Amino acid sequence: DDPENSASPFSYEWACEKRLPVGVDVDGSPWSSCSSSKSVLELFLQTGQSSLSVPTTELGVGDYRFSVTCNKEPRADTALVYTRIVSAAEQATMLQCAVAPLSTPKISAGERLQLTARVIGEAADGVTYKWTVTSSQPGSLDILSPPSSRFLVVNAGSLVGGLEYTVQVQCFRNKR
Repeated sequence: DDPENSASPFSYEWACEKRLPVGVDVDGSPWSSCSSSKSVLELFLQTGQSSLSVPTTELGVGDYRFSVTCNKEPRADTALVYTRIVSAAEQATMLQCAVAPLSTPKISAGERLQLTARVIGEAADGVTYKWTVTSSQPGSLDILSPPSSRFLVVNAGSLVGGLEYTVQVQCFRNKR
């Protein structure tokens, strides 16, 4: 939507970052560029198009963060999307799941937080859960629930006001 009908064209700038192993960071960030000037991936990122399609063969197993910045003078905005590439063996056991919405959009940093994973399209029996929590500032949360639980429970006072937290959950079929 171009409410000002300015003559300048839209331009798009793409970036890709890969999550580093736990405990490793580059300049204080757990993310590192996933392309180099000679990579095929870099050719995809330099298209300047409004959409991006990257063959998974260019990425490898891991967590990725793609960003696109859309410019149209005098405005600019950036959007992020996170994706995970898994091995074929892991894919065979994965289920589609999501974090159930909270009953209220905001909570106090001093409150206990409980999130619930829900499996989409299948019964939740025989499922193992894997939670990942990251924040804009390194530090550990006091998590009360077992790591494979359907629930993620963060102890009251463990969250820091003003920080942004990203919570992800993966669901796996238990091996029989």
